[in-house]
Amino acid sequence: MRTKLPLLLSLLLCLQLSTVFADANKPPLPPRDVITAENAHNLMQLAEFAYGLSASGVAFSPDSKTLVVGGNNLPILWDVSSGSVIGILQAQMSGDVWGPSSRVAFSSDGKYVVATGFDTTFIEGSEGTRAILCIWETEKYDLIAMIKGHGGQYGQEIRRVVFNPNNQEFAISNPSSIWSIQQVKKGKIIDKEEAFLTLTVGYERGATIAYAPDGQSILTSSQDGTIRFWNAANGTLQKTLKLKDRLIWDMTYSPNGKLFAFTTSQIARSTDQDLPNTYTNHKIQARDVKTNQLILDIKDLPQAINAIFFSPDSRLLASAGDDGSTRLWNVATGKQLALLQVNDQIIWDAAFSPDGTLIATASRDGTVRLWGVPSNS
Repeated sequence: MRTKLPLLLSLLLCLQLSTVFADANKPPLPPRDVITAENAHNLMQLAEFAYGLSASGVAFSPDSKTLVVGGNNLPILWDVSSGSVIGILQAQMSGDVWGPSSRVAFSSDGKYVVATGFDTTFIEGSEGTRAILCIWETEKYDLIAMIKGHGGQYGQEIRRVVFNPNNQEFAISNPSSIWSIQQVKKGKIIDKEEAFLTLTVGYERGATIAYAPDGQSILTSSQDGTIRFWNAANGTLQKTLKLKDRLIWDMTYSPNGKLFAFTTSQIARSTDQDLPNTYTNHKIQARDVKTNQLILDIKDLPQAINAIFFSPDSRLLASAGDDGSTRLWNVATGKQLALLQVNDQIIWDAAFSPDGTLIATASRDGTVRLWGVPSNS
């Protein structure tokens, strides 16, 4: 059965991608100046892209012209202005990139794009296939390296990936580590132990990771509710924030470097060993980077929040969650400004365009949606 798995997945991938290319010549998107104070009670949905199976990662290029999407298929590139498919990022490995944990990122200079996921290499003695990270140069979208991660899909995915603003390194959250781009480019296939710096987050696996805007510090979180600040150059631990009985889903810095924000849920521990823990009391918090002072505390959210991100000017905060919603918040007041929701399918990831005019969301239903941001939000 295992020997037939790569062929089966490849056939399924081809069927999904045929749907993508069928939409490649759709008409251009409407102009973004259709967003006004009068029609912006909610943000306006400008476009839908049919990714295929579950879409779990989305990122804009630095010029806001290209969108890369990852998920259960190979990463796909879209032209933002026309909605047409630019291409599919190819990977020379055993099978295809496969796995709902796929995340994507562009470097801030636009020269590289990365995606995490799984290939179809079965790992004996584990619970699934091999976690990987692929990095491409964007000039021709050539694959330059692949990092082999853990084996097993249950808690062993590489998870979040972020570039240092200096464009010389990138970091992954599991195992929490920093990688030199130039070092990675020297080898086509690299083992996860070859990181430039490894950040020890304790027994619990790394949950998410974020660079400060100046690239000098890095944030990590582990699933025991601990947030750690590190020196990004030498891996020295700077300070720690411990949240009791709370799980951290995602975390980010504000672009102005003043705040860090994260999403958490209360852990309701099961008394039955055969039943998993459940999560309640979902919230978003933002704190002062220097003092840890609580600046924003958004409570009573309906379900867990998978992704959180600031607008480029740091005035707005957006969150994407298990209830299928993406919500836009005013950072200064904590007021909800808008609700983006089409159905109840989980939103795994979302992102502001660097020019601040668009939000892209990646959904479990395989749809990537673009929303226009009102200029007076």
